[in-house]
Amino acid sequence: MSLSKYYRPMHPMHPMLSPDNRENSPEIAAKTALLLLAVGINALEYLLPRVPVLPWLKPGLANIVTIIWIIRWGAADAIFFSIVRSWITSFYFGFSLVSFVLSMSGGLVAAAGMGTLWLLFGRRGWLGLVGLGIAGAVLHNAGQLCGVYFLLTASMVIWYQFPFMLLASLVFGTVTGFFAHALLPMLTRGSPAPVDFNTAMTGKAPLRLIAGGALLAASIGIAIIRSPLVLGVSALLASLLAFGSSRWKFRAFLFPVSRFWLLFVFVGVMYLFFSYGRTAAGISFVTYEGIRETLLQWLKLWAWLEFSLVLSRLEFNRSVLTAAVRWIPFCRDTLIASLFALELFPPFIGLLRKHAALTIRTVRGRFVLSIEALYNDLEKLVCTNAIREDAVR
Repeated sequence: MSLSKYYRPMHPMHPMLSPDNRENSPEIAAKTALLLLAVGINALEYLLPRVPVLPWLKPGLANIVTIIWIIRWGAADAIFFSIVRSWITSFYFGFSLVSFVLSMSGGLVAAAGMGTLWLLFGRRGWLGLVGLGIAGAVLHNAGQLCGVYFLLTASMVIWYQFPFMLLASLVFGTVTGFFAHALLPMLTRGSPAPVDFNTAMTGKAPLRLIAGGALLAASIGIAIIRSPLVLGVSALLASLLAFGSSRWKFRAFLFPVSRFWLLFVFVGVMYLFFSYGRTAAGISFVTYEGIRETLLQWLKLWAWLEFSLVLSRLEFNRSVLTAAVRWIPFCRDTLIASLFALELFPPFIGLLRKHAALTIRTVRGRFVLSIEALYNDLEKLVCTNAIREDAVR
């Protein structure tokens, strides 16, 4: 199948927002539907069981949408799509510096790499979608391993996982390429009807942006702290903030363990069993240095995850995207589509639950039909839901 007929040159850059900050474009509707589809696929992948030694390993089928985005709107816009997709999914599944960095590092590397390969080889017919899918899977996993190395372990042991990740990339990348090939005709059809969306920043958005930015800066600062006392105080303060922002519900204290216990186990194994130093408790492969590093990383992880609850309560994701729409003068449709996607999340979750039982079946024919049905419903949702004048608070 020739791919040239699906390629659309980038439309001219949008002008700056009009005085009343309104946007009306069929491209916004098309991008919103595809963005929600990618988030939905990510959500379904979170339902799959994880491998304990590879807690971040997923099929990565959201790259189906990334491939189609590259073909339809170009590599640069696909990179922006990867950023907003990572931003939205990180908040939806419990934002933390860990989840965001891992999602962003993998997504950006994959989008940039696949975009480059498409421009150099794909548009000339020298590389098919299966090859593009495999390349994207390899790059995504390599980017995530880099994120894990710099943020969590700083140990070369992590790179011993790369052969296993490479094998998984070959399998999942091939599957992604086949699905992208099957879904390409439908997902690149004409844009749905235009939507009218108000992008004005009103109300408490600036205050939320400032408060959330301070917490994000604190999270970044925690990444470089080495004092157990300072990290312990930071984790305690983060827990108190999460406790208060959740209306004094005790489950806020248990949130890091209840949702991300596997990540704590992985960090503990990496440091307890693979650190050099003085033998502890008479166990040859456990060292005092490993115990200390495990404690430091657990405190960092705990603080990041507790901060995530506070950032969610502040609607920091919405504030950042609203500011990006106002201040970034390119890829405007993609940024506005991300805001529109946030507005549609409640009915979107209902649609996702409706389609989940069918979509997680990975037989190709059933999967393609399920994704087509979900995308059709998303298009209807995008085009029929009226957006209020005070949509962006």
